[in-house]
Amino acid sequence: MRGKGVKMKTLKIILCTLMIGSLFATGSVDPAYRYTSARGIGVGNAFSALVDDYSAVFVNPAAIGEHESVQLGLMQSNLFADVNLLNGAVIFPGDINYGLGFYYIGTNMPAEAIINNGYYEYSQMLGYNDVTLLGSVSSKLLDDLSLGLTGKYRFAEAGDYNTSQANADFGVLYKVNPALKVSALYQNFLPLKVNVQGGGEGDVQQKVTLGGAYRFIGRAPGSIVYSKNQKLDMSLDVEFVDQQTMLRIGVEYKPNPALAFRAGYGAEKWAVSSVNVEDKKIFSLGMGFKFSGINFDYAYSLDPNNFTDNNTHYFSVAFDLDKPEKKYTDDYMKIKSPVDKKVTYENMHRVIGTVIPKVAAVQINGVDVDVRNSRIIATVKYKDYGKQVVDIKVYDNNGDVLEQKRIRNVYLMSFYDVDKKNWARQYIEELTTLGLLRPVKPGYFMPYAFVSRAEYAKVLYSLKDLSMRDLDLSEGYRFSDVAGHPMAEYIELVAQKGMMRGTHADKFTPDAALTREQLVAALVMLEGLEIPEKALQSRFRDVSVSRWSAKYIEVAIDNGLINGYWDGTFRPKKEVTRAEFSKIVHNTSMGKKLVHDLYDWDSF
Repeated sequence: MRGKGVKMKTLKIILCTLMIGSLFATGSVDPAYRYTSARGIGVGNAFSALVDDYSAVFVNPAAIGEHESVQLGLMQSNLFADVNLLNGAVIFPGDINYGLGFYYIGTNMPAEAIINNGYYEYSQMLGYNDVTLLGSVSSKLLDDLSLGLTGKYRFAEAGDYNTSQANADFGVLYKVNPALKVSALYQNFLPLKVNVQGGGEGDVQQKVTLGGAYRFIGRAPGSIVYSKNQKLDMSLDVEFVDQQTMLRIGVEYKPNPALAFRAGYGAEKWAVSSVNVEDKKIFSLGMGFKFSGINFDYAYSLDPNNFTDNNTHYFSVAFDLDKPEKKYTDDYMKIKSPVDKKVTYENMHRVIGTVIPKVAAVQINGVDVDVRNSRIIATVKYKDYGKQVVDIKVYDNNGDVLEQKRIRNVYLMSFYDVDKKNWARQYIEELTTLGLLRPVKPGYFMPYAFVSRAEYAKVLYSLKDLSMRDLDLSEGYRFSDVAGHPMAEYIELVAQKGMMRGTHADKFTPDAALTREQLVAALVMLEGLEIPEKALQSRFRDVSVSRWSAKYIEVAIDNGLINGYWDGTFRPKKEVTRAEFSKIVHNTSMGKKLVHDLYDWDSF
C-alpha cells in the first residue's frame, strides 16, 4: 500500500512539473485551449466551426450567436484525483452577442517532501493555481458571416513563482450553406508578453486554427441525407502552432434531439519540461443528454502520457435560461436555389429554402408543396424556352399571404453541335430561344448548313411582326412552286409586302439556299432604309453598278448591316450559312430589341 501511495504522489509531482513547464516555457501553452467542455473534448476538440453553445467563449467567440437562448455552462474534472479543473461561462445572444467565462486548473495539495528509494525532494512544487478570466463579444457582419473577439486575463502561480498576462482571440464563422460552416481563429494575436515574477518577461503562444463542420445527416438544406430528427456532423480543425501543424477530427451523432454520441482524434502540444514540448495523440469518446433545457455531457479521453491512474473523465452541464422572443420581419422565407436573374440551360430545378415557424403553407407556381420542419424542397420544370418565373408564396394559418418571391430565369436553347467555343454560339442560342431560328432537328442546329429562302421568309415575318390577317389569297399564290409548302403563307405575305421577290417571274424556289445579295435586299427593306433608284457606284469589284442588288448592297454597307470580304469582293451569289445568318439577324434593330427584352428582368 505504501508503494502505491508513493507512486501516486510521484505522478502528482510529475504533473505539477508539467504544469510549471507549461507556465514558464517559451511560447507557453494556454490550458483553456485544451479543456473547453465535455462536448468539445468528446469530438477531439475539433470544435471551432461546430461549437454552438456556451463554450464558444473558450473556443470561437464568433459562434456565440449560434445559440438562441441565454445559456450558463460549467465543466468539472480531476487530474490525478487532487488536481482540480473547473470552468464556466454564460452567453447572451442577441443582435450583439456577449459572453463571460472563467477557467481554473490547479491543486491545493499541501507542500511536502517525498524521499523514497532515491527520489528527488520536490517540497516546493506541489502547489499550483492557474486562473483565466474571459469576456467575449460577437456580431453578424453579413447574414452568414459572424465575427467575434475575446479578451482574457490569466494569472498563475506555482510555489514561489507567479506570472500574469493579458491577450485576446479573434474568431470568424461563415455559413457556406445551412449544412456547411467554416471558421478561422487567431488566438493570442496581440503582441503582448507574459509578466514573470521579479520583472521578467516571457513569450505567449499564438495559434491559428482553420476549421469546418459539415452536417451529413439532418434537415438542413445541403445535407447529403435528409432526416427530420437525426443529425450527423463531421468536424475538422487544422491548427498552426510554432510553425507546426496539428490535425483534429471529430464526429457527433444525434439519433434524436435528446441524445448525442461523440468521438474524436487529435494531436496536442504538451510541455514535458520548462523548455521542451512534445506531440501527443489523443483519442476521445463522449455522449450527451438533453432534457427540459438542461444539457448533460460526458467525455472520456485517453491520457497522452499513459498515466493509467490519471482521471480522464470530464463532466459538464449547461442550462438554457431565458430565450429571447423572436422578432419576425418580412423575411418569412429564404430561398437558396434557384438563383434569381440567372441564365440556365437546364429545365429541371430544385427549389431549396427555409421558412420561419409562423409559415403554415407554401405554394410554388400555384401548387401546394410540403414543408418539413421549416424546410422547402420541391422540383419545378420549365416547359418552354425563354423567360421563366418561379412564383413562391408563403401563407399563415389564416390563409393570408405573408410574403411572395419571384425567381426569374432565362432558359436558353442549346445544341450538341454548337460548343462553347463556337463564335456564333450566343447568336444561335438567343435567336433559337426567341423562336426566330429553328433547329434542323432536336438538339442539332447545323451551323454550317445553308439557310433556305423559305426559312428566311419566316424570319422576316417574325422580325417585321407581320400578321396573317393581312394575307390576301383571293387570287391564289403568285408563285407556282409554293402551294403546299410548309412556309407558303409566310412566303406569300412577305412577297406581298415587297420584302422578297422570286427567282423567276412565277417561281420562288423556296428550298434553294439564300444568297448574300438576297439577304441584303430584304434586310434593307426590313430596316426601312431609303433606297435609291439605282446605285451610283459600287465599292466591290464583283458587283457592277448595273446589278439589281447593287443599290441594296451599298445601302446595307453604309448602315453597317453587313460587310464585304478582305479581298475587295462582296460575293453576292455566295450561299449564307446558318451561323452567318444568325449573327446578321442578331444585329438587326429588331433582333437587338428582342434580345434586350429577353434579358430585361423587370419585364418578367
